[in-house]
Amino acid sequence: MRSIGYRWFMDPATRDVYPPEDHAALSRAFTADIRSAYAKHPAHSRAGAIVDALLAESAEFAALWESHEVTSTHSREKGLQHPEVGVMDMHCQLLVDPEQGQTLLVLTATPGTESYERLRLLAVIGTQEISPAQ
Repeated sequence: MRSIGYRWFMDPATRDVYPPEDHAALSRAFTADIRSAYAKHPAHSRAGAIVDALLAESAEFAALWESHEVTSTHSREKGLQHPEVGVMDMHCQLLVDPEQGQTLLVLTATPGTESYERLRLLAVIGTQEISPAQ
């Protein structure tokens, strides 16, 4: 499924781009986002299929779902962890399309910061891996 909330709970590798200390807050935020979509399009919808699958397969999601948290707790600041350049502190802007029920995250770093320089480095190295000098 294309839902980041679904992937968060069903594919452990999805969490690798976030520092471990942010995982609990992100789990709550994704659950709240799924609950919001489900409230608009219940039971026999894509949101309903996601909820059913997650309740059946993810104990973490099921526990959070039972807490009935409905307010999205996405932070305007996010830490992203990249395997080559490390953790980057990013500003997060949410662009919402209410008709399609989609959200786009736009992540930027403050110019002049270490995170900005790391982001610029990623633009240069792309998907290359940096290996230590031998």
